[in-house]
Amino acid sequence: MSDEFKVALPKPQPWLRFWARNIDYLLFSMIASCLLISYDPHWIHQIQSWLFALMTTLLWGFPEAVCLRLFGTTPGKWVFEIKVIPILSERMTSDLAFSRTRMVLLYGMGLGLGVLSLIMNVVSFFDLRRNQMTSWDRKLGLLVTPGKVRWRRLIGVLLIAFAIGLITVSQLNPQMMEEMMKQSGIPIQNLG
Repeated sequence: MSDEFKVALPKPQPWLRFWARNIDYLLFSMIASCLLISYDPHWIHQIQSWLFALMTTLLWGFPEAVCLRLFGTTPGKWVFEIKVIPILSERMTSDLAFSRTRMVLLYGMGLGLGVLSLIMNVVSFFDLRRNQMTSWDRKLGLLVTPGKVRWRRLIGVLLIAFAIGLITVSQLNPQMMEEMMKQSGIPIQNLG
């Protein structure tokens, strides 16, 4: 670490950061699914899961950077009272927010691509534990404040996710629901 970043760092909390990111990704993926289903209910059969994961991971980058720029946090980080703050300046700039998001998507999430994502999460976990900062936060001069579980916020966000899920499912017509259940192996009882 360079001399200008030798400050007393808070104890890293990789699991809270992991769950915050997953809450963000869950909410965004559900909203994206809801919008896609309202546009074309058959898209779910036409897209590979890895491609959907890559698309939503890359598309999430824009709202994440905007949230970091405006609020210093994202919905998932807000649940755990985690903030991302620049060490050397008062405000998060757009360039800084987008740079961090780009680096997290690549080095932290492996673009959401299966095994690569798992590997990058593990590498980032040990980097954070060893150095008390991730490589991208060190490079960009950012500090991630420690958080804590806020149960009311967590329950509220999960209820929102559940509501989005219900909205998404309600947009599917009965024949599509039956077809999806058959494909997934869920037994269907004839109610008629």
